[in-house]
Amino acid sequence: MKTRTMEAAIGIVLFVASLTLVIGLVWLSEQTVGWRNYELIAAFETAQGLKRGDAVNLVGIKIGRVERIVFQNGRAEAHIFLNDDHKLPRDSKFFLESGGLISGKIINVVPGEAPDYLVEGEVVDGEVVGGLESLGPVVSTLEGRLRTSVDTLLSIDNLTRIQATVRHLQATSYVLEQILAQNQKNIDLTMANLQAGSEHLRILFNHNSSHIDSALTNLASTSARLDAASRELAATTTRLNGVSKAIEDRQGTLGALIYERGLYDSLTTATQNLNALIEDIKKHPQKYVRVSVF
Repeated sequence: MKTRTMEAAIGIVLFVASLTLVIGLVWLSEQTVGWRNYELIAAFETAQGLKRGDAVNLVGIKIGRVERIVFQNGRAEAHIFLNDDHKLPRDSKFFLESGGLISGKIINVVPGEAPDYLVEGEVVDGEVVGGLESLGPVVSTLEGRLRTSVDTLLSIDNLTRIQATVRHLQATSYVLEQILAQNQKNIDLTMANLQAGSEHLRILFNHNSSHIDSALTNLASTSARLDAASRELAATTTRLNGVSKAIEDRQGTLGALIYERGLYDSLTTATQNLNALIEDIKKHPQKYVRVSVF
């Protein structure tokens, strides 16, 4: 009895496992019962990396898969199965792109606006974008330029010039070594003198640091006095400019004396009369001073 029960349990487990396997395979191959699929053929210049089972997306939504890839008419033709619910306008674009490190390649479809749709088995032109494959022409161009540069660099003429340059450098290095060897004593003496001079300067500075500080202080004080004198000189200049302006404008006595000739002549005449009067007083004082004795 126990044996039959065990056999029945094993049978149930095997049945469930087989059913799960079948369902998983159907799910992985995206074969859903009741789906109606139609086939299109997308032709690309290269299909490197594209394989059976890769996704076909429409604006990011998976609508089909790659069924097989064949070489036809010098191009790689990918036979893709699409869900019959997603009819594609005739001017739709098919792009082979990288889906990432895990997803591999995918075919992205950009829907068009044509009123009619692609029919079963129709061949459409696709375009490879992105990925390392798109760098092929750039890499080829860079490779050609690099090869040309290397060939030019390693040409016989350049190699001869390089060898001559190396020989000149070796000869120059030998001459420099000889010069250094012949003048090593002088160089050592010069370095010793520089060191001794530096030491003397240090000692001189240490012994006269107080005098140097005092000189710097005096210099700062003198600078301050010069600054004050400069400000006073500027003020005096301003006042002189004011006086000069007043004279030019004939303001005040000095301005009148300079620019009024009549006043100048009157003052001159008065001064001459005053001088004559003083001389007359000196010569004839009795005419002006009378002394009475009672």
